[in-house]
Amino acid sequence: MGEKDVEMKPSSIQISTGASNEIDLEQYVQLAINETGFGKFNLKVMVLCSLVYLNTALSICSIGFILPSAACDFQMSTIEKGNINITFLIGMTCGCYFWGCYAGIKGRIRTLTISLFLQGTFEFFCGIVPHYGFFLLFKFLSGFSLSGQSGTLFVYLGECQPTKYKEILLSWLEMAWTLGLIAAPVIGWLIIPLKFDFNTEPFVFHSWNLFVLICSLPSLKIGFWTLYFIESPKFLAESMQMSELAVVLGKIYSENTGNPVEKYFEILAKSENPLHKTLKMNNYKNSNEESRGKSLRTIVYSMYTQTISLFKPLHIRRSLNVFILVCCITASYYTLMLWFPELFQRFAKYEIMYPEESASVCKISKINQFGSNKTLILERDIYDCENSIHDNVFSHTLLLGLACVPLSIILPLTVKYTGYKIYLIICTFLCTIVTIGFFFIRSSTQNLILSCIFEALTSICMSIIFCMIVDLFPTNLRMMAAALAAFCARLGSFAGNWIFGYLIDNYCLPLILIVAAQLFLCSILSFLTPGRFGQTKAMGNT
Repeated sequence: MGEKDVEMKPSSIQISTGASNEIDLEQYVQLAINETGFGKFNLKVMVLCSLVYLNTALSICSIGFILPSAACDFQMSTIEKGNINITFLIGMTCGCYFWGCYAGIKGRIRTLTISLFLQGTFEFFCGIVPHYGFFLLFKFLSGFSLSGQSGTLFVYLGECQPTKYKEILLSWLEMAWTLGLIAAPVIGWLIIPLKFDFNTEPFVFHSWNLFVLICSLPSLKIGFWTLYFIESPKFLAESMQMSELAVVLGKIYSENTGNPVEKYFEILAKSENPLHKTLKMNNYKNSNEESRGKSLRTIVYSMYTQTISLFKPLHIRRSLNVFILVCCITASYYTLMLWFPELFQRFAKYEIMYPEESASVCKISKINQFGSNKTLILERDIYDCENSIHDNVFSHTLLLGLACVPLSIILPLTVKYTGYKIYLIICTFLCTIVTIGFFFIRSSTQNLILSCIFEALTSICMSIIFCMIVDLFPTNLRMMAAALAAFCARLGSFAGNWIFGYLIDNYCLPLILIVAAQLFLCSILSFLTPGRFGQTKAMGNT
């Protein structure tokens, strides 16, 4: 993303440089971060954000294995299975704006810590509740908590890195998402096929309950680790916590280089960064002296002004472009990703009962239909109580994750030379073609191939958009932009899952057309998204 393509106008502070003039606060804070070097601290933040993103992917992808597994215990129809996805996504939608405001006011790392602890706790309760209604409630709360992670981790990582490495490290986050997609079917394959039955009315505990409990543990463990991390320097500067900023920059430099903190301020002074006098003066202050408390009225007003600023002439074009783009991509991505295990299960059942016959996705989609009409009828109980998940569901879902690995490696290795925009254009256009291809498949193998391509292309688009947000918006609006983008993403995924649940059994053809149309719109919007083509001529300061 070319820095010169974006007009950065963050809040400014008055710093004496021989004359009373305003300077670009974000620019000079970034220069100060660049002087801390690159080392242990940067890699540690990268590992933390990668684990958080892996946890996000694991939490979302694991729902697909719960649907066929819990169908008997909760006696769920197709629509009721869809309600689990929808409830989870509603929770994520409701939480996006809240967590975005919270991260913009209280800090990035605090947001990650609280959201991780809450999400792990609610997921744990999902694994032990015996009633469908309570399961939906805790899934909603889990989704609400999870939404504090995805947008925040990109912002936190981007704001802690030197300019030279920012794009590359943000791009490597896609690999973390891919590992999460791989981990979900591996854990599911090891746990869900286990045969045990703990039944003490009203408490029932089966293998899928254990699977949910295991998937809740990473967020709790990562949450404890976040307690040892410092706040983003750019957030501290934006919130005018200058003494804390001085301490944090000194810690980063010392951890990266092993040199004393005093050496950092000497280097900063030689760089003629106008911040060095302010940071040096505040380095020995007690950071608790700074007033950090904000009244409810101030917090609400801050939320309001940040939101309005995104839709003012300076930012409205890129804001609308990004928000519509992310909404359409996620509507397509989450619609199919959360339902892939269910579709694989239907293909497996069909091919077992009719080994000599071929079937399209739309024919397989009628597998839950019963009645006097001529649609496909399978001789099984309505809630699958006598059937376990076929191994193909796990192996095929694992292949979906593995299919994302090549692009997850190629993106960070080439983004410095190509920029994000070209990836977004190519991937969304190819996704449109792949979606149309679902009309023509006639076997589970063909379905798997197209599903792998679709997963790889749409998955990388999701990560790219949040990477671009870090470049497109200044510090004082970045977290709110990420929050609203996440809100639009969840709104799209909610609508997509709701439509899928109601259309898959009876209106497969219109469903595929809707997804293809959304992706084609994304390919058009990708051209209009601010960004660069080709290698960056000079690395910017923001």
